[in-house]
Amino acid sequence: MRSRFIAEAVSAATSGTVTTHLTGHFGDELFSSGVAHLRDLGLRRPLEVRKRVELLHARTRIPRRTLMKWATSRSSYHQSLQDFVRDGHTAPGWLSMESSIPPWVHYREETRERLGSQLEHATVPPLGTTAEQHETLSRLITSGSILRHESQIMAPAGIFVDAPFGDDRVVDAVLRSPTGKLQDPSRVKPVLLDAIGDELPQAIVNRTAKTDNTAAIWTGLTQNASRLRTMSTNMLAAQRGVVDEGMFRASLLGPHPPSLLPMSLWRTLAVEAWLRDNEGVRHQISVDPIGVNHP
Repeated sequence: MRSRFIAEAVSAATSGTVTTHLTGHFGDELFSSGVAHLRDLGLRRPLEVRKRVELLHARTRIPRRTLMKWATSRSSYHQSLQDFVRDGHTAPGWLSMESSIPPWVHYREETRERLGSQLEHATVPPLGTTAEQHETLSRLITSGSILRHESQIMAPAGIFVDAPFGDDRVVDAVLRSPTGKLQDPSRVKPVLLDAIGDELPQAIVNRTAKTDNTAAIWTGLTQNASRLRTMSTNMLAAQRGVVDEGMFRASLLGPHPPSLLPMSLWRTLAVEAWLRDNEGVRHQISVDPIGVNHP
């Protein structure tokens, strides 16, 4: 739904004169507010932990106590994964907070038992040598899958995207950076310029600020509350035992606590829209994905 909206808006705005568009995919994944690096700082540079916790708390609204759990974690990746499988919630240390199963999604007992049994008989290694590297690579893999899917949806409209943040040279530079250094916004531009400076459009080189759409997301949910209420009533996903409809609707329509991630709401809405499409009963809905009427 969001990808189709973007493709239609961009196509109309450019009248077909421009077919390739730059996207910020991978930017947040590489340079923004991950939490797993707190575990690495706790092990290597513990004196920096308190300052970093305050920085992340200010940026993300995540409670300080929650962030400190990451900084003091000493579990191995395999142990963290076992804890996650046990209850469906992120175990502090290695795993990104985005991994948590939302409270309105039913975590089936048979799924828990099957995954738990697999982990008892095999040790799963992390994607990187540090928690920060693992989280970064995990987020890149997820974002890459989303970008491929969006590209398939946009291509019929004649819209193609390029993601300079995902260039191998940028990723390599990020993974070589000292622990936690890329949480400093002033480090983003130097890394990009060193890696692919000759290929960056001048508008990006001259840019001095990064737009934060977080507030716009919550505003968009409020502005589209009536349509979203329709989408979260008599849910097919609830009828199939996938979600708790009442709990999801309450989370969707607010209030929105700091622990609530917008992506978890979007994913559930996407599942519901897909189910309604398949059954031919999808309610008419034309929601601006972030509520600010721009691609």
